[in-house]
Amino acid sequence: MNKHLTHKLTFEFAWWLVTAIVCLLVYLRNSAGLATYPFLIANMVFIITFITVTRHVFLLRHSFVANSRNLMVLLIFVCIPLFIYTLTMYREFKMFWDDGRLIPFLNPGEYETQMNVANFFRREMLFFSIGSMIATFIFPFTLVKAIWRKHNKGYV
Repeated sequence: MNKHLTHKLTFEFAWWLVTAIVCLLVYLRNSAGLATYPFLIANMVFIITFITVTRHVFLLRHSFVANSRNLMVLLIFVCIPLFIYTLTMYREFKMFWDDGRLIPFLNPGEYETQMNVANFFRREMLFFSIGSMIATFIFPFTLVKAIWRKHNKGYV
């Protein structure tokens, strides 16, 4: 394996490790404040999508994705259902929050502590969901630009 590919794979592994750590920290925080959480899977998808896609938007040339035109075309079309999924789950969470259905899922305790925990969940979900929607909207344009550069100029 050449040295350049080894560096790209190490870089990719390091970012996936950072993503896993962020997911674990958010999960531990969520499990400490909630008895059960109906948006756990959606929350993890938001976090993974936000970190991974944002990283590829800004650091695409340092990724092994930049060398594969077929993979970039595939990712352009994967972004469409991913954007729809994040938008749908964001809307469901927003309705869940607006209806006040989060309160029964909170662990028993003082009202102020419960509201602080609930506000943390809301802010965290909003940050990662909106961030992942923005990133999945921008990413196809970044990929089209990279494909064009690779085809016309020979680099990403």
